[in-house]
Amino acid sequence: MRTGEYDFCFVANETPEMTTALDKVTFKDGLYYDDALTKIAYKGVNDKPMLFLMTAEKTATVAADNTQNNPLHLDIELIRCLAKVKLNMDYKEGMDALEKEATKGLRLTSVIFKNLPKTYSLFPPKLHTPES
Repeated sequence: MRTGEYDFCFVANETPEMTTALDKVTFKDGLYYDDALTKIAYKGVNDKPMLFLMTAEKTATVAADNTQNNPLHLDIELIRCLAKVKLNMDYKEGMDALEKEATKGLRLTSVIFKNLPKTYSLFPPKLHTPES
């Protein structure tokens, strides 16, 4: 690998179709053109996949002394492609004992999700601003 700055993109738990599409990517822009990577079907909130698609991006410099015997090491944090929603129902600050007692036994009976996507992408598209 030549020395210089590179954008490294990592994908975990991809499907075989995604692996085939990723094998064809030679430049970062290629991540945004294949439907297998950009139009992943969203199956709904009740679909519980065994593994979650996760990605990470990192820019790093490959130096001349990075070789097979001295590889470049990167620390990354993989992030889910879809958000995880956690709902905490806490008492509001400053509630007196009477208010707390009045809310005892109340429970959430339904949640409505609106504007859910039909598809999603492994890597979100970059927004171009006038400065970039």
